[in-house]
This record gives sequence, C-alpha cells and structure tokens, in this order.
Amino acid sequence: MQVTTSGQPSDQLDAAIAAGGALVAVYHQQVSAAAIPDLASCGGEVAPPDAVDRWLHYGPLLVPGRSGGPSPPAVATLTVQPVTPLPDGATLVITLYFAHAGSVTLHLPVSHA
Repeated sequence: MQVTTSGQPSDQLDAAIAAGGALVAVYHQQVSAAAIPDLASCGGEVAPPDAVDRWLHYGPLLVPGRSGGPSPPAVATLTVQPVTPLPDGATLVITLYFAHAGSVTLHLPVSHA
C-alpha cells in the first residue's frame, strides 16, 4: 500500500478497520528482533525472520506533507484476515482513519489466484 497526501502538513494513519469484523493490520518501518530485548533474549534464541516481518512495526504510519514540494509516498503492507472466506467477486470494504485528513474508505474486489 502506498499513501500520498496533497496537503502541506504531514499526516498519520491512525487506524484501519474492515467491515464484517475482519482483522486488519498495517505494517511499516519493520524492525530487527535484535532491537527488541524480550524477543532477542528469550531462551537465547532470536525470533524467526517471518515473525519480525509479519508482526513487528512501529507506531502510526507517517505520511509526509508537501510543504517542500512533492514527497515520496509512505509505503506499508496492509494485511486483512476475514472472519469467513470471501468468494471471488465479493468486495472487501476497509476504512483508513487519518489524524488530520479524516477517513478514506476503500472498496477492494476479491479475487483468488
């Protein structure tokens, strides 16, 4: 997922909520397990890389403003786990809530590879 803003000040994505109770997560600025003492030192083992890539992230997603001209988009991974499987052709509705810009609702078509 890439997010850009046309506004001058920066903004931040505070929450993402899907209709129907699906679990939604936004992952960005991924961290090393070595930077997190309780994971890195648990039994002397380091957390597996897939745990770091899928579950660890920092705070809200920051979206740069355009006060100094065009800025690169904020990049994050959006994951959704529906309560029940969705059939091809269904629409997944996700609402993104920003601190300053308000909310944006996405209507994403479902297709299985």
